[in-house]
Amino acid sequence: MLLSPKFSLATIHVRLTAKGLLRNLRLPSGFRRSSVVFHAVENGRQKTPRSLCIQTQTSPDVLSSEKTLELAQYKTKSEKQSRFILHLKQLVSCGNAKFEALTVVIQHLLSEREEALQQHKALSQELLSLRGELVTASTTCEKLEKARNELQAAYEGFVQKLNQQHQTDLTELENRLKEFYTEECEKLQNIYIEEAEKYKTQLQEQFDNLSAAHETSKLEIEASHSDEVELLKKAYETSLSGKNACFQFK
Repeated sequence: MLLSPKFSLATIHVRLTAKGLLRNLRLPSGFRRSSVVFHAVENGRQKTPRSLCIQTQTSPDVLSSEKTLELAQYKTKSEKQSRFILHLKQLVSCGNAKFEALTVVIQHLLSEREEALQQHKALSQELLSLRGELVTASTTCEKLEKARNELQAAYEGFVQKLNQQHQTDLTELENRLKEFYTEECEKLQNIYIEEAEKYKTQLQEQFDNLSAAHETSKLEIEASHSDEVELLKKAYETSLSGKNACFQFK
């Protein structure tokens, strides 16, 4: 698999770990390390010509039996080596698959870590921005609270001053109204007194006139009555004198 440059150190670490794992693989019985087996094979291959040369100098029967035995041993060893190599190939393919899976997992974890770091960075930046906004909002709130308190104090002072002014104006207006009503009452009282005196004078004049007219009419009636009485007396005396004359003629 191809790895991006930013994962190179992790890939090297994984490869070294995989090499360490391959070194610690459990091999079949009789084969602890591949290097030992390969050395044994190479030593066997190097020693074979010498033994053959030595055995050629011996008898042909011994040489043929030893050669047959060595061939059987070599065949057995080669079969074991073939099986071992096949097993190693299987282990290597399995290790490669595990290594690729581990690489994919590591890449996924690293990508998630990178995304988490980016998210953490973005969240940190957003947190700083929110803190700045919070500080600004707190400062603005404090300023607004201070302005509100100042306005409240100014409003209360204005209301108190207005109440005092209203009370002063009300007291002054009450005093002015009292003075005005007092003056008006005095004026009306004077007018009523003047009118009463005027009506009294008029009534007195009318009474005097009526009294004078009554006296005059009384005198006139008395004079007329006296005249009528005199006339009646005269008429009565005349009638009496006439009656007396009649009696005398009879």
